[in-house]
Amino acid sequence: MESHHAPGDLQAVRAVAATFDDFAPAKTSNPTSYAFGVRDVVRQMDSGIALRGVNTLEEEIADSIAIVRIMGILMGIFGLVALALSSIGLYGVLSGKRRRSERMK
Repeated sequence: MESHHAPGDLQAVRAVAATFDDFAPAKTSNPTSYAFGVRDVVRQMDSGIALRGVNTLEEEIADSIAIVRIMGILMGIFGLVALALSSIGLYGVLSGKRRRSERMK
């Protein structure tokens, strides 16, 4: 499939979109079952393209935000540890002050 359109040409974008609409699989019980059919269609269009790691959109989204989710969880854990340590430190300072004030009486 060769395209002789200039970059930014709206007709080229529409032609590519129409091509993908022709073999876009409808969502059924197992979307990954279409992987072999899609690979065959892509191989017929351009044998130089290799499709690897075919996933559903939900899997791709989950994979893309996994690092953000892990970082959020770690930041929450570190925040709780910092809160606990600062609470223990504040308790120590206040109890020390109280003891000193009781000794001076």
